[in-house]
Formats: sequence, C-alpha cells, structure tokens
Amino acid sequence: MIDVSKVRMMTKLAVYEKEKAKKELKMHRYSMRSYLSLKLLGSFFAVTVAYGLGASLYMMRYYSNIMTEGLAFSYDDILRELLVVYGVVMAVNLILTFVIQRKRYIRMMESVKQYDKNLFALKKYLDKEKELQ
Repeated sequence: MIDVSKVRMMTKLAVYEKEKAKKELKMHRYSMRSYLSLKLLGSFFAVTVAYGLGASLYMMRYYSNIMTEGLAFSYDDILRELLVVYGVVMAVNLILTFVIQRKRYIRMMESVKQYDKNLFALKKYLDKEKELQ
C-alpha cells in the first residue's frame, strides 16, 4: 500500500534536488564570510576590467587633442575625473554586491535547512517503518 505522507516527503525532496540543490549545496560549502569575500573579489575585478574598457573609450574622445598636443596635453583633469568616477562606481557596486549576495546566501541557508529538516523527517519515518516490519 502506498503511504501518501511518505510520497509527499519524497516528492518535496526530489523537487528541491532537481531545481536548486546543485547550486545551493555548492554555496553551502562556504561560510558566509568566505562566500561574500569571493563574490566581492569577483565583482571588483569585473568592474575594474569593464571600467578600464569604458575609460579607454572615453579617452578616445580626446584622441585628436592628445595626438596634436602630445605630452603637453593636460591629463590631470581627465585622470582625476576618471578616478573619482571609478571610486564612486566601485563603492556603489561593492555595496550592492554585498547586500544582494548576503540576502541570496541567507535565503539559500534557509532553503538548505528546510531540506535537511525534510531529509531528517524522511529518515525518521523510514526508520519507524522499518521497526514495524
């Protein structure tokens, strides 16, 4: 005879394992501090590369001035502006990355806790069923 509660528990576990388990259990290996550090570091490098490309394109705007004036061209104002914008962009990016990834990690931990709770309940149920046989 099929036990409905057992089937429900197993279905919940199977749905979780199929949809989220790989990604979340991979994240679960890290502590929150390590996970956030990795994400912030990756974000830092990605924004630095992207900003470098964007700054290069921005400098193309001054290409004719640079070529005609050469070393006499005043780079100070442009470089100062680029560095200030880089600092602001990086600060905003790192704050957003921290907030978003922290929420994602907390949500993942709750999901994994629920998964563990369901696994424990299924194990307890199967042990009880085994004792009755």
